[in-house]
This record gives sequence, structure tokens and C-alpha cells, in this order.
Amino acid sequence: MRRFDLAVLLILVIVSLPTGLKFVTQSEYVFEYRIYDAVKKAIELNQEGKLIHLEIEGYYTRSKQKGKLEGYFLDGISGRLRVLTENETVVSIGGQYAYIEDFASIKIKMRALDKEEEIFILKNVENPTELLEKVKEIREEEKCDLIYVEGVIGFEKESSPSEIAELNSKVSWSEGGLGLSLVLYPNGILATLEKTSIKGLEFLSGLSYDRVHVGRCRVHCVKVM
Repeated sequence: MRRFDLAVLLILVIVSLPTGLKFVTQSEYVFEYRIYDAVKKAIELNQEGKLIHLEIEGYYTRSKQKGKLEGYFLDGISGRLRVLTENETVVSIGGQYAYIEDFASIKIKMRALDKEEEIFILKNVENPTELLEKVKEIREEEKCDLIYVEGVIGFEKESSPSEIAELNSKVSWSEGGLGLSLVLYPNGILATLEKTSIKGLEFLSGLSYDRVHVGRCRVHCVKVM
């Protein structure tokens, strides 16, 4: 290697190192015992168009077992985060004294990533199983890092009080993790998909019904750039 080439190589290395370090410093944030600050920063980064990856250390509020969660930010409000985890569950995150949420956080590590997002509108879907298959197909073909669904599904079914109570127990706070809001009636169920994960769609696909009405659904496919 000539002296001139070596000099150019050294200059390139010296110039590039500080730039890389600056990127890491600006895109990572750590919050310990500061859930409100974490929520504020996550909302701020989300509004800037970033995909937010989270690593959360703490404990499960029901079992008191220590644990660690990893996933992507969905939304947040007043000391509470909602995260879509690696295993397709939607988990609510509170502070260290949380009891309503699914998980109490002690330490939150946050990374802001550049993203691109595409929204698919699904119409004339026959049933939850078809919706699930279409969402899985989109995830596979588009290589989505994060995918969730918004919409409404109505189930018609004559149910006894005991059946309603059993179903309600399956989707109550004690189970959680579906990204669903269900309103139960004697003659049916209204399911609102609130950034619902694939696991939530799998749950709906397993329900029995006499008739079903699937409204227009929006499928959000988010990819890391």
C-alpha cells in the first residue's frame, strides 16, 4: 500500500468513528424507576416517525415473578406503555408499583429506529380465520418487523350466562395480552381490534358462532429501515 493510500485510510477511520458513536448515543435511552419519563419519550419519538424497540426489566404484577420483556412500542398514556412482544402478545407496562398493568417496570431501555410503514385495507373478509390467514400472508410477503390490526368484528351467537362468564374470564385482565376489547351480549359478541396481534386473531378464530360480520380492517406493516 502506498503512503498516500494509507494516509487516506487513516483519515477515513478517524472521521467515521465519532459519527458512529454519536448515532448510538442519540438513539438509545435508559430509564430506571421513571415510567412517566419513558412514556413521554416514547410518545415523542413515535410522533417523530420512529419505530421504538424496548427492553424492559421488572416483574409480572400477578405472579410477582421477575422477568424481562422485549418488543415494540404500540402506544402509551399517563404512566402506561403498551408493547407488542416477541411472542405476539400485547402487554401493558406500568411503573415499579403497578398493579392494574400486566408488568411492573424497573428499567426500560429504548432504541429509536428509522422505519417505513404500509397500511393494507382488507374488505369483504368472510370470517376471523380468513382475516388471520391474510394477515399472516402480508407478514410473510412484506417481511414486517411489526404487524397489527385495527377493526371491528361482530359475532352472533345465543349464549347462556355461564358461557358468557367463561368467555369473559378468558379475556379478562388476568389473562390479557390479546390487544382486544370485547363487549359481551346474550346474543353475541362485539370485538374491537385495538392494535391486535396475530395471537389475538388466533383467539378470535377459535370462537364458535352462528354468524359473523367482519368490518373493514386496517393492517399495519412496519419495517425497520
